[in-house]
Formats: sequence, C-alpha cells, structure tokens
Amino acid sequence: MSTTNVRRAQLISPFGPGSLLVLRNGLSVVVAGLDHWFSTNDNPDADGVDREEYRFLEWRLQRELGVDYFLLPPDFRHPPKTHGVKVKNIGLTVPALRFPTWHICRFCNRLEKKPLTHSGHVFCPECLEKKKKRLRMSQVRFVALCEEGHIQDFPWLEWVHRSASPSCLGPLKLESKGGSSLAALFVRCTACKAEPRSLGGITQHKNDGRIQSYLSSHLEGPLSSGGRYSCRGVRPWLGSESGSPCQCDLVGGLRSATNLHFAEIQSAIYLPSKLLAKPGSSIGNIVDLLRGPDYSSVFSIARGFGAIDAKMILPMIRSKPDLAAFSDDDVLTSIACVLGLTPPPSATSSDVAAQSKVDGDDRGTAFKRVEFNVLSQPQDDQELRIIASDLSRLGDESLKEAISTVNLIDKLRETRVFTGFSRLVAESGTDDKARNQKKMDDLRIDVPIEGHRWLPGYKVFGEGIFVRLNEDRLQKWEAREDVLRRVAELDRRNNSAAELRHRRKERITPRLVLIHTLAHLLINRLIFECGYSSAALRERLFVSTNPTHPMAGLLVYTASGDSEGSLGGLVRMGHPENLGKLLRKALEDAKWCSNDPVCMESALSGQGPESLNLAACHSCALLPETACERFNRHLDRGLVIGSFDHPELGYFAG
Repeated sequence: MSTTNVRRAQLISPFGPGSLLVLRNGLSVVVAGLDHWFSTNDNPDADGVDREEYRFLEWRLQRELGVDYFLLPPDFRHPPKTHGVKVKNIGLTVPALRFPTWHICRFCNRLEKKPLTHSGHVFCPECLEKKKKRLRMSQVRFVALCEEGHIQDFPWLEWVHRSASPSCLGPLKLESKGGSSLAALFVRCTACKAEPRSLGGITQHKNDGRIQSYLSSHLEGPLSSGGRYSCRGVRPWLGSESGSPCQCDLVGGLRSATNLHFAEIQSAIYLPSKLLAKPGSSIGNIVDLLRGPDYSSVFSIARGFGAIDAKMILPMIRSKPDLAAFSDDDVLTSIACVLGLTPPPSATSSDVAAQSKVDGDDRGTAFKRVEFNVLSQPQDDQELRIIASDLSRLGDESLKEAISTVNLIDKLRETRVFTGFSRLVAESGTDDKARNQKKMDDLRIDVPIEGHRWLPGYKVFGEGIFVRLNEDRLQKWEAREDVLRRVAELDRRNNSAAELRHRRKERITPRLVLIHTLAHLLINRLIFECGYSSAALRERLFVSTNPTHPMAGLLVYTASGDSEGSLGGLVRMGHPENLGKLLRKALEDAKWCSNDPVCMESALSGQGPESLNLAACHSCALLPETACERFNRHLDRGLVIGSFDHPELGYFAG
C-alpha cells in the first residue's frame, strides 16, 4: 500500500485515529487506532521499539484525563546504511486501512467491495471478463456515520433492495442520469432487476435531542425494534468490519465532508513545579533538578527496565552532590512527580498558584484557574518567562481604566493531547465523564492496564500576551440592565443548542462574550501587525463570575512546532508603547464591518453557527476554528464598542 508523509502534529489533529486521509496515490484510508501504533515493519535492521524515547509527562493533564503518560506520535526513520547494525525505532509508521471499501468502475459503473486490509489495486471484474482496458477502480464518494462516532460503508445493497436484510447480493451499479445533485445518482441491481433507487436525501437529518435521518427512516424493513434502519456500530479504524449494538440513526455523507471527524484536544500551559509546591517546600527545586540533563539517563534506564517505583530510583541518584541537602522523603516525592506517579503537593491559598478548587468551579474553570493565577504574576523559569508591562506607558487613559494587567509571555510551553473524536456535531466541552471515557476507550481495542495508560500528544513552545481587565469596572458594566438584556437571548439559545448537541450547559455571561470577542479582535489585528498566519495565533480564555474569586483575562499566544513559535513579534507588540496603539486600532476596526448594517443588526436574530453570535461575522470577528476555543461561538462586537442605537453599551465605549 502507498504511504504518505504526515507531520506529527497532524496525527493529533486533523488526522488522528478514526479520521479519513487521502494518500498521495489518491487512496482513501482511515487512520488506525492506538493499538496499531509503535509497531516496526518487517525490517532486519530494526531492534524493537523503545517507547521511552517518545514518552513525556504533564501531570495536570495526566490527572485530568486519568492516564499515566503521553507519547509523541512515532516518526519514520530509515534503516542505517551499515548492514547488520541494530537500531531501535526503525521503520515506525502509523498504519491505515482502506476505507471506504466499495469501489466503482468509471467505465461500466459497477460497484465492487474489498476488505479493509486490501493493499493492492482493484480492477473491475466485469471489464476484465469482457477483455476491456485494464484500469483501476476508484473508491466511492459516500459513507454512512452516526452521532456516536461510528462510521461504515454506505449500505448499497440495503438501499437499492429497500430491505435491512436483502436476499440478493448484486452485482450493483451506480449510474448518473444527469444533474449535479445526489438525486441524479441511482443505484441499480443487475441481478434481481430491483427498481433503481436515487441517492437524493441520504445526507439529510434533523436533531431533536437525537439525530433522526432520512436514510434510516426511508429504508424499508426494520433492523432495530424501533422499526428504523440503525447504525451497525462499526469501528473500521480498529481493523474490524463487525459492529456492536447501536441504536442511532445512520446519516449518509461524503467522505470528504468536514463533519466526519472532529478531533477533541485537551491542552495545558506548563507551570513550574516550584510554583505548585507548599510554601517553604524544597520539592519544586528538586523536581527542576531531576528534570535536567544530569538525570535524564537515569530515568531513561529505569523506565527501560519497567521501573515505575520511586524507591527503586532513589539509590541510583541519592549520592549526587546537588541532592545532599535534601531529605529522603523530599527526594522520593520529587521522583514520583517526575515519573508522573503523583502531582506536586497542592498549593495553599496564599500561593501564587492558588490551586485549591474554588466552590462553584466546574472542571474546566478549576483547571484554568491555576494558569490564570500564575500568568498574572511575573515568572522566571526555563520554560515559562513572564515580564510585567508598565501600563503607565500605554498612552491611552481610557485603556488604562479598562485594563488592570498586561504581562508579556516571553516563553511558554503548551501540551496538546488527543482525547477522542466526534462525528456529525462537535462535542468539545462536555462534562459527561462517562461519555468522555467512552471516546478514549474507542481509540483502541484493548483497554491498557494501570501504569500503561497513554494518549498521543505533543509539546509546543511559543510566546504570548496576557491581558487582564479591570475587575471593578467590569463588574459595574456587566450589572447594567441593557448589557444583561442583550446577552439573555444568546444564553437561552446556547442552552437549547447544548441540549440538542450534547454539549456542556453553561451560562453565557456578558464578561464571557466581551473577553472572547476582544481576543478575536486582538488576534485579527495582530495578524496584520506581526505577520503571523491566521492559524498560527490562538486564544485562551480565563472567565469566572465567582463573587470571591472572579477571573477576567485572556491569553493570545503562538505555540508552534516550527520557527513561528519563537519569532518574538508577539512579545514586541505587547510592549506598552505598541500595545496601546494596537488595542485602539483593533477597537476602531470593530466599529465598522463590511457587512454592516446587517451584521450589527443581526443581534436580534443571531448569526453564525447555531445562531450563537450576535454582531460578529467572517468579515469582522471570526477566526479559523483552530485558533478559537469555542468554535466561533459567543461573539458580539456590540458588547465591546457599542451598537449603532446604543453606542454607550460597549465596555470600551467612550
């Protein structure tokens, strides 16, 4: 089978397990599950697989996701030129399986099915029998999927025979009667002469709490007790065409459609261990020492022997001079932190990290609160350098009143982990633990034993600007009746959509819409000023209306595996003499959209995905979805700069 070069980051998103990928020879494949990763080809020079080379830790994400460690996607390495030399990790690939498995002949229109594991070309048996020109068949354009993440071949036999269990097995032909719509395509059985059936409507579906599709409701003959043609529960990325019980409706789709695979990514900003230890504790200092180059070989050897007990490693490093001043208990605890067996001791409320969960925080807010408190203060660590900006040099009095803190993140590290995927509708943000665990279990056939639970991820480095709004002014603004009235309808629509789409229900507050829109406006302006691509910048929102521990901040950053992560342009634009001009220009740009007055007046009915935006469209406030935490939802320029009818409405108005 042909191969294709894919970057490591692309194996997390958009080409993670379960996604469809087109190889360089035009073959469509589904990326295999995690069971099939890290296996060598039949190569005489390969000396096994050393996973320790790809292993890394991020204890906050480990605890959040319930895994033991993370692995970088494997990189392909050619065998050594010297014959007979044994080298580990040679020929590692991420396998893929042929999908869809049905093929069509471009001359006679015959449909032919092959197994997932078929690796050669497919030729039309009818054309070969008639001794016509021997040309390859192409894969069909259509598949079928359900909201639970299953995907299967389109049910050609069932559709044309109008039966869930057809007695006739074809052969079939897919013919066009002219026209550009699916209604012009007809499936015909040449064996039983069943009436040809059009593909018109196979992609139609509606969502009334559960997806109901045209395909399931119009295929005669019950497959399930409900009398509808249900999904077979097929997971081809795990190498099987057999299914499991699933009562969801099947929806037809094109194999090139964007709703076939929504990768779900969990990320975390690296926080130095010394900030997460108890006051006066030496744990953070010891952890930093153990993560240095002097100890990397010790931990690599220990892991190679399968040692995951801190007591087994202690004798190997206890004699080091730089550890002589620390107690055995502190060193043991630090080893466990480095191994990912336990997080650093929790911080108290007096720490800069303030890690203890605040009453009323959901999981996402609690996870980000630690980052918010760390980013709010200057830091000087090897992988997190934060410089406080002097707001007195901002140059604009109104901005000084609206903003309380601007910190320049000279260097940061972000860990991104692939946790699962959804189909048909994006479900990122759900708080359903059982559903999230099911998605992680669907990535592999066998659930790994404790101590060997892992997910694919990667680390990236970059820079950013952290902005914190003035809390006193913000609280007065968000309590205004006109502000609350503008957001109330958006909140109602969001709750209705969340119930239909299985997303986490949350209250949409004025500060959330304000901070989210401000981040988008700032990114759009930075794209012109810094020269970064629109997909190179990202946002990270820190929002909470907790009365005793509120949050109102945003981080605009670039974190990339290539040179864009360290160009320095973002930090330079964050200097106060530049940032004041940048913010003022971004606010001026927001006052007029090329789609106005329609865009601004859309606040009455909503616009964008699921009508969850007010005055925000592609011409003024939307970003590539890779840059946005909320899939371009919950945006409104009116809350930032005011509307035409109420210019005083905006937080930055005046």
